Amino acid sequence: MVEKKTLLISNLIEVLLFVLREYTAGNPMKINVLWTNLTLVQIHEKLKIHCISVSCPLIKRLLKICGYVKRKMSKCKTLKDVENRNEQFEYIAKLKQEFIEEKLPVLSIDTKKKEMTGNFYREGEIFCTEA
Repeated sequence: MVEKKTLLISNLIEVLLFVLREYTAGNPMKINVLWTNLTLVQIHEKLKIHCISVSCPLIKRLLKICGYVKRKMSKCKTLKDVENRNEQFEYIAKLKQEFIEEKLPVLSIDTKKKEMTGNFYREGEIFCTEA
């Protein structure tokens, strides 16, 4: 019985990580630092698409098993308005998907140094692998 339960949890974690894959970002300087912008309710809804119905407290425990912890978010302000900003991100997402389908490496590199100024506290929390 214990082996069956362990297998179920293992499969559940596998599906959870699959769901989080598209919604997980990371720190290129610290490979073990990852975070997701999904809330527990959003994760719950995405798991239901895969015919898995589990409670939010269980999702929270599974996230902890996977190394995700709750962390306060900080605000990000766009310093300037960029024309066609959304189209740029959609194009990047399309290219990323094409590379993934071709089993090619995908790198995400931010080349601008950003300095936080002003009040950057933001209500809400995210789950990340390092607090």
